Amino acid sequence: MSKIILWLPAFRSLNEMVDRRNNMHVELEREPAIKVIFFSGTQMERQMFKELAEAYLKGINQTGEIFDSIEKHYNQLIAGMKGNTRELSTEVTDRLVVIKNLIEKRTEENLKNFPVEVRAAQLLIGSFLAYHILNIKRFAWADARDLFWVEDESSTDSITESQLAEQFRQHFKENKKIFPLLTQGGLISSKHGGTVVIENFSEILEKSCKRTGCDLIFQ
Repeated sequence: MSKIILWLPAFRSLNEMVDRRNNMHVELEREPAIKVIFFSGTQMERQMFKELAEAYLKGINQTGEIFDSIEKHYNQLIAGMKGNTRELSTEVTDRLVVIKNLIEKRTEENLKNFPVEVRAAQLLIGSFLAYHILNIKRFAWADARDLFWVEDESSTDSITESQLAEQFRQHFKENKKIFPLLTQGGLISSKHGGTVVIENFSEILEKSCKRTGCDLIFQ
């Protein structure tokens, strides 16, 4: 049986995912061949973080207010969820604290790193929430930076389809127990352990799947 990699759609918001989770849950539970689920966030959350990054880079006074609205958004979303959300709330708070610290210290280094850190936070938070919303017991959550990385010393901003394919083969062969899992689509680590965001990751993934013989499904 071929291994299946699933790319979740960019829902309008996480509330839409909540509305559709029952159908998705049934499909994911009955398909044992699914080994990896990628999620790159929703349209709404991505736009919120994009506005935050733009405001920060331009030095707009409302940057703090935009951050507060994002924090309020997630607090309300988590408050409306069923079950034990303590771990989820802690993880979301930890990611937001990183961004808040960058906002409060406007240095040249922080200005350079802010867009990547903001996008990474959005991807991580989104995947945390997706994992909790879908509640598929046989799946684990994983930080994509622990799974995929840039191998070339001279390049810190991308990964080739052949490199990604080889990393998949390595995981499938040597780290079978980590699957199935849900992770972020577009987040990898640099050669030296930093964070790299790749916006065309789905295109690279599609080509790498052809090399590994995996079936990639865009839901």
